Amino acid sequence: MITIYQLDAQGVFVGEREVDPMGPLPVPLAMTAPPKTTGDQVARWNGSTWEKLAERPALPLPPPKYATASAAKLAMTGWINSLTAQIQDEYPDVVQKIWTEEEAMATAFMAGTENAQQLAILTADATSKGRTPSEHAARILEKAQAFRLIALQTRNLWLSVDKALDDATPDQFEDILQDAIAQAEPLAAAFGLKTHHD
Repeated sequence: MITIYQLDAQGVFVGEREVDPMGPLPVPLAMTAPPKTTGDQVARWNGSTWEKLAERPALPLPPPKYATASAAKLAMTGWINSLTAQIQDEYPDVVQKIWTEEEAMATAFMAGTENAQQLAILTADATSKGRTPSEHAARILEKAQAFRLIALQTRNLWLSVDKALDDATPDQFEDILQDAIAQAEPLAAAFGLKTHHD
């Protein structure tokens, strides 16, 4: 049997053990006995000799969650997309593709400038929803305005976060994103959107 001196991840002596030299050895370890220490002192093995430290060294900080601004921006983009998806996922892609035309049709109807084709489409859509053309046009414009407001405020938030991330260091990225999400949550709640984040 031999005596080995066990170390922690920082090389600090944590205890000694008797082990079979022919068996597996616990690592990290040192084969030389550490110096005597008192009070808060610790002995640390540097790979060739022992060092006596006045106190245990501070644990290293964990790496930042986002190593680059690009990674942080990607995370923020994903969070924003999760919000807008709650609206967009309610509608098939083919319906979303005509939202602009639908809004133009409703705007023309409310202004009394719609053409025959717009009136026919609006009337048919309104009937399928159990509404009058006026009610349906008003509903279209209400939804369009709400989505535009969400998009505008989200865009402004994204631009400010984008700039903040460009000016920050990796250890600041996560705090910047958490602050941005906190700012967005009241807006999301006002539109009935659920928020979630790590």
